[in-house]
Amino acid sequence: MTQIYEGVRWTSSDLERLPLSGNRYEIINYEIINGELFVTKVPHWKHQKSSNNICTELTRWSRESG
Repeated sequence: MTQIYEGVRWTSSDLERLPLSGNRYEIINYEIINGELFVTKVPHWKHQKSSNNICTELTRWSRESG
């Protein structure tokens, strides 16, 4: 996570004025935590797919092992 603009207290109204995303290939996520703005990239769909596969296997294992 990248923290930017130290010393500024960000609010939800500031957040509403930020662009919705980076570009077609890279989606940007903005978060305000205790008045500080954090900017992160949203995980690529391949990462999401891998995470889902792991979750599916763990769920299957959990059900089979009781």
